[in-house]
Amino acid sequence: GDLIPVTLATNGDQFRVLGSLKDGIACVLRFKAGATEREYHLETYDGVQFKPLSPAVGLPLAERTLTAVYQAANGDLWFSADQGIALQRGGQWESFLAAERVAPEGAVYFTEMADGRIWCATDDKLWLFEGGNWTIIRAGFDHINGLVRSRDDNVWVASNSGLHRLTHAGWIENGVEEGLPSGIVRAVFEDHQGRLWVGTSLGLSLHH
Repeated sequence: GDLIPVTLATNGDQFRVLGSLKDGIACVLRFKAGATEREYHLETYDGVQFKPLSPAVGLPLAERTLTAVYQAANGDLWFSADQGIALQRGGQWESFLAAERVAPEGAVYFTEMADGRIWCATDDKLWLFEGGNWTIIRAGFDHINGLVRSRDDNVWVASNSGLHRLTHAGWIENGVEEGLPSGIVRAVFEDHQGRLWVGTSLGLSLHH
């Protein structure tokens, strides 16, 4: 249960974790010290070694600042950047650039419903990918800090204005009146036992 320090031979390179693939391997953005995050390499890290992320070859979002990578259960790879999203499916690319169509910009969080629908969150909006297009489900959040689909197929959104849950019956708001230590929710996480943990600016809570 102890934390073990790991020393890596990185030649002074800098890293930023973009997400994890469905096998749990981390996807990282690697760039040279002093370079911009647009001059990067996409790699995977399995806890032992780094390898190039081969599916990123030909990424339509090249020269843009990447914000997240997400792999769906069917193997689809989603790449988010400051100006849109790219999807790799079956070796083919499809881009959703905000300058050309309605699409998320700078999405940081992704999740997937039981029926395979993909959701993502930008700074203040929750989006759904359905029918080949992105749709805004709700806007006006005060800075989204986390997004989770729980086992009961509810969508949980952590934000500076509380914890928001989308159920089949509609939205449910959770704040101090519902027992959270603070209305500023920094993170939401469901563990392997199905318990929902909520991190606020004043401490950790467990949902009952």
